[in-house]
Amino acid sequence: MSYLKGQWPHELETLRVDVVSMPLGAVLDRVPRWSVDKKQRSIRIYRLPIERLTRLHKKDRWHKRVVIESVVFSAVAEMLGTDPWQLAPERFHPH
Repeated sequence: MSYLKGQWPHELETLRVDVVSMPLGAVLDRVPRWSVDKKQRSIRIYRLPIERLTRLHKKDRWHKRVVIESVVFSAVAEMLGTDPWQLAPERFHPH
């Protein structure tokens, strides 16, 4: 989040991000990894679904970090109404 707030200081200055265990009322066929409340300017990242339901092809610190960063980028992109790749176009090259 520090990186993204540095890239988007005005858009994210009032954003609240919480890490919580599980979403309330999760549906059995799909457990969200995050939720966005644009009106309240808040994002909730759900720790347990990320830890337990994400399948890594290699279980090491780097791959875990990439998964967490992808969740954070996806949640912030949803908040801003943009594509995750647009949050740092000079840093990431998807092709």
